[in-house]
Amino acid sequence: MHPQALGYVGIRAKNTEDWSSYGRDLLGLQLVDQSRSTLAFRMDDRKQRVVIEQGETDAPSFYGWEVESAAALDALAAHLDKHDVKFARGARALADERRVKDLIDIHAVFPRPRHVAAVKSSPKYGELFGRIWDQLRDEVVAGNVVSS
Repeated sequence: MHPQALGYVGIRAKNTEDWSSYGRDLLGLQLVDQSRSTLAFRMDDRKQRVVIEQGETDAPSFYGWEVESAAALDALAAHLDKHDVKFARGARALADERRVKDLIDIHAVFPRPRHVAAVKSSPKYGELFGRIWDQLRDEVVAGNVVSS
């Protein structure tokens, strides 16, 4: 029932154009989707791993944690419910947008990860991901059943 891995990360950015070249040219990510306000990158067999959304600030936006199966996601939901953690089953449209089969959303409970300060605009995003992972690895932010 525990999250197995960080599945994807969403980041708000003032300038998505900078991220377009940074993700492709420096991180070696494949740009798989682009709109006026959103970029989606992948680095492996998953449909997307990093989502950049146009925003007022440069800051983490959401995290998707993988679980083993639909049954594990249900067990995680039961565990959260038992401990009075408020959550909601993600809408089908949100699951489609995140490229997962199903998800639970506790974003309303944790609008911003505790202990993570807003990130200044600079191309040190590798450091950002490491810092986020170190600070959140023991917290359950969301559970996802990923479709590959």
